[in-house]
Amino acid sequence: MKIKNTLMITLVLFVLFTGAGCSDVSQKSDISQNKDKQIYNEQKKQGIDIIKLNNAKNDTSKIYEADYQNDKKNQIETLKKKRKYTMKSPLLVENPYGTISNGLYIFFRTKRERSFEYKVSTEGYPDYKAKLNNGGVDNLSTEHEYMLLGAIPGEKNTITLYKLNKKGKRVCSVKFTFVPEKIKNDYGYQKQVEDGKSKQKLSNGLYVMFRNDITKGSDGICTVMFDNEGVVRCIIPIINYRTNRLLFDKEGMYLEVSRNKIVRMEPTGYVNRIYDTGIYNLHHDMIFGKKNDLLVCATTRDSDVEEDMIISVNLESGKVSEFIDMKKLLSDYYDNAVWGDYRGILDWIHINSLEFTSDGGLLISARETSTIIKVKEPYRRKNIDYLIGSEKFYKNTAYRTKVLKKVGKFSLQGGQHSLQVINNDSLKEGQYYLVLYNNNYTNSTYGATTYNWKNDNNYYNQGFTKSGKGENVVSYYYKYLVDEKRGTVELVDSIDVEYSSILSSAQVYQENIITLSGNPHVINEFDSDGKLIRRFISPSKGYTYRCYKYDFEKFWFYNK
Repeated sequence: MKIKNTLMITLVLFVLFTGAGCSDVSQKSDISQNKDKQIYNEQKKQGIDIIKLNNAKNDTSKIYEADYQNDKKNQIETLKKKRKYTMKSPLLVENPYGTISNGLYIFFRTKRERSFEYKVSTEGYPDYKAKLNNGGVDNLSTEHEYMLLGAIPGEKNTITLYKLNKKGKRVCSVKFTFVPEKIKNDYGYQKQVEDGKSKQKLSNGLYVMFRNDITKGSDGICTVMFDNEGVVRCIIPIINYRTNRLLFDKEGMYLEVSRNKIVRMEPTGYVNRIYDTGIYNLHHDMIFGKKNDLLVCATTRDSDVEEDMIISVNLESGKVSEFIDMKKLLSDYYDNAVWGDYRGILDWIHINSLEFTSDGGLLISARETSTIIKVKEPYRRKNIDYLIGSEKFYKNTAYRTKVLKKVGKFSLQGGQHSLQVINNDSLKEGQYYLVLYNNNYTNSTYGATTYNWKNDNNYYNQGFTKSGKGENVVSYYYKYLVDEKRGTVELVDSIDVEYSSILSSAQVYQENIITLSGNPHVINEFDSDGKLIRRFISPSKGYTYRCYKYDFEKFWFYNK
């Protein structure tokens, strides 16, 4: 993603009096170089400085370096001390850390503890509204430092900032205009939207598209977030590959920005920690571990075997260590894997999702075997507890007794993605729900097994080609009931979705269900009964791996 060498905000002031003795300030943004002097003089008369951050770099890979981030942080801290910024005359910086392309940083103080909300209005687009999180008790503070999302790149965005009293009522407002730099892209700034028959409301939050292809004419790879109207509201540039998931703790938001880097980002966009995984290339998923660490799917660089390892990254020290090597865990199956012609690399198991069960067991989704593996005591013995898959597939292996018994008539998951464990007080001991995206594609993508899936009656109505065209097949949202005591798995809920042989995700979120069919770029939100509320169709031409929804509560927003 290209980052401007010089970032500036140009402002023109005029005063309109609103309620509670609060002035309404209008500020106009202009990125034209030849107007700098004129606008600078106009601003100086009004007591508002033009903001310019020095040493900005065009190379996105340089953005995610500690020296770069700390330099920008120091510049911001210096500016914050320069004068007393108020709501009427705040410090405004466009994308100061290079991490949120259409973001606007704002800082000011208030005499009394207050909270704020804002609205972004752009011609041709629906308004975007959000209540800002300031980190104070009951979201009240005298110091206000935010990253304002929602502006459309290359468009004139009118931002209205509302001050709220302790009762949450608006007492006054200010307005300013913001024009973020236009970005060349293939994902569009608004998705095609189709409403379903459900009358249920959409869940609160932003849909986050995790994608990793650069298509012709694009400025670069990015993680894109859009709202319930399908409008893109946040763009995070990354170096290469893709972000696979967002994780949150009190220190910030964790995301992958390349094949070898995980960063922790503060709400302002400042990256306060960078984890380098060295010889391990990241792929497909990461989750919080149980020992103040991250568990991340990985491949040893320059290995002739890929996507069959999990590493641990210590959050305090940054130390990286091997956690699970599937070649050792499933050695009997690995020894009989077939070497295909896929780049001379053996992709025999293809781990694509990780999730913990309530007893500390680790679930691993293995795409190439259409199996979900539970590892018992993953931090100690690392033994296989059980497998969710076809007993016929494992008939001639050492793992044939580990396969859970299928209860009822249904087609098992094929080439599945995106595991989510759901515990419920109504369930018996040893039971849990397991949500996943059933791609419904059993053919080994890279030929690592000669198993004939078509002859296995645990699968039917399958898509045996990547395209699925002409076969009248679909993919599915699946919800299993797993009973560990009985050793059974039962399908308790299923929704037909657009066919996608690879990629894709499923998520239960705020009682609703979010699915992405990655190949056709279709995102659905269903109600709890499986009825479609709204469908979003992205114009993206590159791969979209996953789409999860997040409310960003206590990070950017305060939703209480």
